[in-house]
Amino acid sequence: MFHRRLALVALLATLVPACKDDPKDEVEIVPFRSTRILGEADLALLEPDAGDGVLRFTSMPAGLANVQRGQVIVASKSPTTPTGLLRIVKSAAADGDGLRLETVHAPIQLAFQKIHIKTTTKSTGELGTTAWPNSTTQPLSAQDFDRHVGATQNVNMVVFDGDGDTETENDQVVLEGDLGGAIDFSFRLDFDWGALEDLPDLVEQCIGNLLEGDFSCSLTDLLPEAKAIFDAKPSLAANLDLHGAAILSFEKEFVLYKSNIGELVYPPVVITPHVEIVAKVEGAASAAFRTSANTAISFDTSVTLSSKQPGTPQFKPPELDEVALNAEPPEITLRASAKAGLGAELSTLIYGISGPYLTARAFAAVDADAFREPCVTLSAGVEGSLGVKITTPAFLFIDPFEIISWETELGPVEKVLDVPVPLCEPAPNASTLPPGSGPDAERLANPTFTAWSRTYAAPMSTLATIGGGTSFWLDQQRSIDGRMVIAARGAEALIKIDEDGALVWNRALSVDADEGFGVLHPVRVLSTPDAGLLVLAEPRVPPLSIVKLTQAGRVEFRRELILPDPTCFETPVGLASDGGSGSYVVLACGSLRVFIVHLNAAGEVLDASSFTDATATQLNPALVTNARGDLFISGRISQPMDSMFALRRDGQGNVLFANRYEACPAGPDVYPVSAVIEDNGDVTVAGRGGAEHNGFLARLKTDGDVGFAAFPGFGFGAGSVFALDAIAELPTTGYIVSGYAVRFTADPPADAVGLALLQLDAVGQPLWSRRYLLAGAGGEPGRVGQTDLRLTDDGGVLVTAATQLDPLVATASLWAMKVPAKDGLIDLGIAGTSFADDVVALPCSLTSLPWNVTLQSESGVTTRVVPTDTVPFAMTVQTQGP
Repeated sequence: MFHRRLALVALLATLVPACKDDPKDEVEIVPFRSTRILGEADLALLEPDAGDGVLRFTSMPAGLANVQRGQVIVASKSPTTPTGLLRIVKSAAADGDGLRLETVHAPIQLAFQKIHIKTTTKSTGELGTTAWPNSTTQPLSAQDFDRHVGATQNVNMVVFDGDGDTETENDQVVLEGDLGGAIDFSFRLDFDWGALEDLPDLVEQCIGNLLEGDFSCSLTDLLPEAKAIFDAKPSLAANLDLHGAAILSFEKEFVLYKSNIGELVYPPVVITPHVEIVAKVEGAASAAFRTSANTAISFDTSVTLSSKQPGTPQFKPPELDEVALNAEPPEITLRASAKAGLGAELSTLIYGISGPYLTARAFAAVDADAFREPCVTLSAGVEGSLGVKITTPAFLFIDPFEIISWETELGPVEKVLDVPVPLCEPAPNASTLPPGSGPDAERLANPTFTAWSRTYAAPMSTLATIGGGTSFWLDQQRSIDGRMVIAARGAEALIKIDEDGALVWNRALSVDADEGFGVLHPVRVLSTPDAGLLVLAEPRVPPLSIVKLTQAGRVEFRRELILPDPTCFETPVGLASDGGSGSYVVLACGSLRVFIVHLNAAGEVLDASSFTDATATQLNPALVTNARGDLFISGRISQPMDSMFALRRDGQGNVLFANRYEACPAGPDVYPVSAVIEDNGDVTVAGRGGAEHNGFLARLKTDGDVGFAAFPGFGFGAGSVFALDAIAELPTTGYIVSGYAVRFTADPPADAVGLALLQLDAVGQPLWSRRYLLAGAGGEPGRVGQTDLRLTDDGGVLVTAATQLDPLVATASLWAMKVPAKDGLIDLGIAGTSFADDVVALPCSLTSLPWNVTLQSESGVTTRVVPTDTVPFAMTVQTQGP
């Protein structure tokens, strides 16, 4: 933490609930004669609201005698209506001695002839005195804000922890800090129907039409003008300390506290101020860093809005009253880019639904590069947003009914701080590339690690992982802490290892007793922007699941994917980022239909679609990836001859291209299983062809045209198998690819199925190739199946593969190996064999053709929450070497 602390501002008194008779507030509320206003006796008969829009009364309330469909009912605050009640009656029916009303939320203008509410200044009170969970309260003071001295709240948040061990700090990003302050605000709401005492007939008729599902009228056009004025003055102070290291970029919000802080009750109107204390951290791939800053700031801002002129708000930009910014010298290693903010969000909810809101966050940011001059900049400031949104939820209307909706960003107001910085002298032989980029030219030529090989016993449950075409795969992904997380089709557990092969953790997805243990196989894994892990999981019986894990392997949620067609036989295919906080899940429904399900960060369905080809006999997707914000899907199609398909669409679902690709007659049946995305958006794919008898590499441009195609292998025909599974692009130039290979007519050991590793040039021509075998039971070489790989910054390539070492045991082990990316050399000792292979460039071509694919939107795709946990999975580790 800091050597010095900055006081955190607490300017205003605690919020005091207001009432209609408060002389400081201006209030005029006139209901329509037809509005049913429920009194205390009526509300005493109301059962607790289940949230389904149905109101149940134990006996007939006097205020609802002869209530009819289309009427508006209103209630003030009560034990059963803590935020008030404003509803339209959809149906009314006797319920024994009581009454059952089916209702929907109503726009406020339907209940009242006139509303004029003008509050005096209110305040959230001292934010730092709030009892946040797992933290302590302590008084602080500061020279710049002596008159604002108040209590502050301390917080210590782990953004991520790679192994769950708090004692190992080199795999964490941690935010420590304090926040204090207050937000004071005032609010005004006005509308007036004029001399009308009842709703006009045209409005009542429109309500009736909407209740019948007839949207021919526009209620917005029929309602009178509503005006809203919102003034806010946040005064915040925070001290922040963000430190750690991350291989991937990240962005994560923590809601530390949220609560209603009182009610502004103007019977029967209820306005509920609600406050959330929120921390937000973000950063790019960074070596070790620490940034510390103290920020304190206050400003005024306001907006005036009209429902009839939403595009012309009267916005008063923030006017800074006082600013105090200072910081400790930052600490960096090579590179760092990180930002941390701590602040409050205030919203004033009318009838508990929506209203004006303000977000204010004090932040600190560091940007450092040891190879740049100046090498470090440290800044601090404030950012936020201001908005007014008065809406009705989408119970009655297709979309939320908006009376007023407007928002603007505030700031950021930022200042670069003049603080001492460390000497920027990179360590000898330091990489010139950002962490996680792979080796630069110096590291590629002179690796700084010792090659190693290890097997991890029985993490896979089926021999089908050996071979398997598009049906089985191995999925190795880099996690934000620099380790590798491995999933596989048929895997019993998710495995995390470091770049030295040490087992960090291995965890099985444990389901309830009715499903059994260990049947939820982790088949795909994806690193998420909030520093988590998203897993596509397959049970013995559909449906598939999406499971969110922490970096330590703990479950945050599991959601089952429910398709509208219960007869669909679901097969998992792929998992890809949507370029933001969401993801795409691609699955096959039988062999002729492919579903694309778009999920938000919580695993809820945003939209879904599918594609088919009526002329195909089989449609087998194998590759799913994010291509610079686009979704790219490719695989094999039979029409009736086998060929490759590729579909690329943008973030709005627009198809950019849909093509088929045919190879030469000698090497047909090409399809990719892995890809790298080029800086210009092109996709370079790697896979198999000729019934897995030759490898395949191709560059597909952003318009679907073929940039180049290459066909490495031993030769066309049935005399050999040469299948590529994975590809990585060297930062210098060219590619490293892996797969499995065998030459049936060759002398031992080349006649055994082994792990293949190659370096290819920029157009896919082989530069060197090696094959690796492990000794199985009885001394015979074990079989090798699907592979995957990732480059490491120290000049290596970490390759993983499925291997069956004992032909009598119906399980496969995981084989991980780290070798120099420049030549693949390793000494496996008596446990294995490594030898150079004679892989050549085979003469072939690839032709692009139009593809008449049919795409359609899919409704009814949902997810549901299912309880799940993870448990350790018993596993032994064996090291190979001299």
